[in-house]
Amino acid sequence: MRRWLAAGLLAPFLIAGCIGYAPDGDGWFRNESAQPVTITIEEPPSGFFGSSITTVQEIPPWQKGWCYAGGIFLGGGPGEMAISVTGSGLPSPASTTIPTPIVPPTNVGVLIDASGVVHFTSATPKPDKGSCQMYREIFPTSSP
Repeated sequence: MRRWLAAGLLAPFLIAGCIGYAPDGDGWFRNESAQPVTITIEEPPSGFFGSSITTVQEIPPWQKGWCYAGGIFLGGGPGEMAISVTGSGLPSPASTTIPTPIVPPTNVGVLIDASGVVHFTSATPKPDKGSCQMYREIFPTSSP
C-alpha cells in the first residue's frame, strides 16, 4: 500500500519534469536571399526544472529544388518564443515573439525573401510542387 501511495505522489512530479521536452511543434525555414542568415530561437522555460532552450541555426541561401529547411523540433513550455534573424544580406535584423500555448503544437515559419525581407508565420508551409531535396548544410551552430 505504501509503495502505491509513494508512486502516486511522485508521478505528477516525474511527469512534470518531462513536460516540455517532447517536441511540441516544428520550425520551417527558407532563405531566398543571396547571403546566409542566422536564426536564433529562444523558447520559454519548461519542465520540472524550468530550463529554457536556445537554438542558433545558420541557414544558407536556398536553391531551386530544395525543400524548406525543417525538422527543428520545438519543445518549450507555455509563454512566448522569441525568434530573431540576422545576416549581412538583410536590410536590418528582424525579430518577433510567438505565443506558445500549453497545448501544442507551436509551428514556426521563417521566410527570408530575395530582397532580404523577413516574413514570420505560425503556419506550416505549403509543400513545393513536385519533389524536392533536403535543404543542405543545415546544422545547429549551438544549442545547450
